[in-house]
Amino acid sequence: MTSRLYSLDDASRLLGCISIWTLRKHIAYGNVAVVRLGRRVFIGSEEIDRIHKEGLPSLRCDASSISNSEAVSNSNSPEDGRESQASATR
Repeated sequence: MTSRLYSLDDASRLLGCISIWTLRKHIAYGNVAVVRLGRRVFIGSEEIDRIHKEGLPSLRCDASSISNSEAVSNSNSPEDGRESQASATR
């Protein structure tokens, strides 16, 4: 079976008006297989069908992966252990 290649603009329309920049992020993360011809990037019809069936994973960062103790310890400590320049000159 011959696969048709779609530009990112065409693919974004076929996938339900997903933005081209979101597609580019998924490509960068390896979530979408592409065909590169020179500097141009295309998505094959099989990949479009796969995305329709399976969808794409979320690109949001999971904030729950950072524990509260890490967040508190990082916010209370100086950046590099030195006093700020303003307080050191007084």
